[in-house]
Amino acid sequence: AFAAGIAAMAASGTVSLELAIARLPTVIAYRIHPISAAVARRLVKVRYATLANIILNREVVPEFIQDRCRADLIAESVGALLADPAVRENQVREVSLALAQLGGDDPLPSQRAARAVLDEIGRTVEGGSK
Repeated sequence: AFAAGIAAMAASGTVSLELAIARLPTVIAYRIHPISAAVARRLVKVRYATLANIILNREVVPEFIQDRCRADLIAESVGALLADPAVRENQVREVSLALAQLGGDDPLPSQRAARAVLDEIGRTVEGGSK
């Protein structure tokens, strides 16, 4: 489904990273209960909600969180992604910088994880411990 898309709108979280890996330009929208938001603001000390934005310390994936989670703002941002290939390409290029800091996707993260597990098993077997 990601490969067939032109742009996506998603909640922040794991899906935003999956969309980034799929090179699908995205807009993030998220709203929680005001009391939960007040608690979160006291506990969470990051400027952004999307991993790519956190890594780059700037907003490359538009975020519409809490009071900014409004249909008019979201529609404008999604509309720009849908209407302008240059806007989409710019976001993909910028998000790629964040992915590179995470180790890129060559090989795929799942393959890197499998290699790390196999390497650890190899060290354990060679060391004679269980």
